[in-house]
Amino acid sequence: MQEKSDELYDLIQSLTSAERRYFKIYFRGLAHGELEKYIQVFDVLAQSKVFNKDALLNAVPGDVVRKYYSKTKAYLLDVILEAMRSYAKGGGNYYAEVYAAIADIRFLLSKKQNTHAIRLIEKLKQRTIDAEDFANALELLYIEESIYQGLTDEIAKVHVQMNKIFSAVKTENELSSLHWEIFKLESQCSTRPSSAQQELIQQYLQQLASYQPANLTMDARRKLYSAQTVCYFMLSEFTTAHKYISQYLTEFRVQNKHYKSIRESAYLRAMQNAMSSAFRTRNLEFYKTTAQFIQELMDEVEGHEHVKFEHYLTLQFGLISLSGDYSHFTESVEHVEQNKHLIQNFIPVRRVELSFNIAIGYFKCGNLSASIDWLNRFLTDPDVELFTATLNHARIFEILLHWKLHNTALVISRARSFQRVLKDMKSSGKFEKELLRFINAIAGKEDYHNIHKELQMFRTRLAQLDASTYAGIIRHYEELIQVFLE
Repeated sequence: MQEKSDELYDLIQSLTSAERRYFKIYFRGLAHGELEKYIQVFDVLAQSKVFNKDALLNAVPGDVVRKYYSKTKAYLLDVILEAMRSYAKGGGNYYAEVYAAIADIRFLLSKKQNTHAIRLIEKLKQRTIDAEDFANALELLYIEESIYQGLTDEIAKVHVQMNKIFSAVKTENELSSLHWEIFKLESQCSTRPSSAQQELIQQYLQQLASYQPANLTMDARRKLYSAQTVCYFMLSEFTTAHKYISQYLTEFRVQNKHYKSIRESAYLRAMQNAMSSAFRTRNLEFYKTTAQFIQELMDEVEGHEHVKFEHYLTLQFGLISLSGDYSHFTESVEHVEQNKHLIQNFIPVRRVELSFNIAIGYFKCGNLSASIDWLNRFLTDPDVELFTATLNHARIFEILLHWKLHNTALVISRARSFQRVLKDMKSSGKFEKELLRFINAIAGKEDYHNIHKELQMFRTRLAQLDASTYAGIIRHYEELIQVFLE
């Protein structure tokens, strides 16, 4: 029986090969009476592509799983975390090393070993400042302040350092608030801002322009560049959006190792955003150049193999789509099928986009059956409702697919279902009204040629929409309609 999720399985699957080896060495050192059975549970879960308790019961005889799996799971979870703390302390994990060093400093102070403690503070303080880890830097400064009570000159130096950090944090918080305001606006309008929203975006851009990157910490610059990227994305100025996200990637690349080591996830997310903005320019050569740049950046980052695989697939299918060369499409899909267990852990937007892009790809290759199969995977994804624009695009695609296959009953059924969705929408613009007009027109038509005529009229009406607001949507639907009218 396949279970939906299991904490122990998920944790073991997240470990690297080196971490798994270390755990076994660490665990064997505990000399536990049920040692080999626990190791067996660990190995079975590590080798399974999905969590399957029945398979685990068959592989590990005895009561460790059959009667006491909850206790076994709780015990192994604790020991794995304990082992990973030990692994991180000796394996270059920034936070584990900093927390351990602060604990050492406090221990030395409790033993009145102030000289030794101060030496460690100076060394660790510089490391935290280099990493822009201001919370721990301030903790060290507060410890230092307590040591220097009564020493006026030394206290003054500590306060100068504190004030620099407070100033940097204040500016970063200002940018952080602005950054999230802009993201909130983007979630409301995407690439279709109203006139009032366009004015607001211009106001945001003026505010952002008042910050000088050279005077900011790297974290503050990251928020500045990200906010500028999103503003230009909303305005459909994708080349300019790409310029700002690329600036962040270029500057991050040359930061010190302490800073980089604790921000690799944000760095990798920014790479995905750079690929997305490059793709939206619809410029193949520009996209190829970006893909090469991103590949170089990914090669410099250790670990994160599952995120790198996500990026790799995005690059592959982006190149196929922009070039129109589907000669290696099937091979790429086979690669996806072989790694389904990894794809389940993709962030929702990448997972649903992948399914939809493969559905479109199979259609362009003439394999309509496979196209419908992948479209169904997309439509049944548990997170698909989060992506309204893509979902509506997919619903139109599904209707047109069944039209091509002369499945008239399904065309009408899907059109009527989509009718209800569009009528229930809380807010709609001119595009949604045109979309509903098209769906209303075909919902009762059984004649193949009538639907062809309505599709041509829908295309004509879309071209008449305001390009400053609907440029992205017009392009996406034009590409889809063109394929079906050929």
